[in-house]
Amino acid sequence: MAKYKSGPNFVGLWIWTNGTTLGTVNVSADYSEFSFDYSVDLKDVSSGNATDVEYLAGMKDGAAELKLYDTVNANGQGTVYAAAFAPATFGSFLWGPQGTASGKPKWGIAAYVKDFKNPLNYDDASMYEVSLQRSGAQLFGPGSVW
Repeated sequence: MAKYKSGPNFVGLWIWTNGTTLGTVNVSADYSEFSFDYSVDLKDVSSGNATDVEYLAGMKDGAAELKLYDTVNANGQGTVYAAAFAPATFGSFLWGPQGTASGKPKWGIAAYVKDFKNPLNYDDASMYEVSLQRSGAQLFGPGSVW
């Protein structure tokens, strides 16, 4: 699982809709941790007399976890995050681990919000935890650049 800790170059953008509203949220300033799990289902295709297991690649999948740190006095993004990351909301999450300069890696998935954990107060700030489940083909991945 690729895991990114808060750093100066990470860029994260959530473009979402709940069926009646369309919105965009830039999480770059508030994220504290982001991870993406890119996987494939392996099918056992071993023959009856095989002595070793053989596999064929099946369906690809992916999920992302995002932790946001919202300073109550500075940003006050809580209501924005609650609306944008409500469970069952569909959208596209785009991210650049090294920023968005030309030639830097670009990743993106179409996803549903699977889980949004309510704010956890920490040192006069709120923490939000978001789980995204990829749906459909990967938008941008290995080899994609800004």
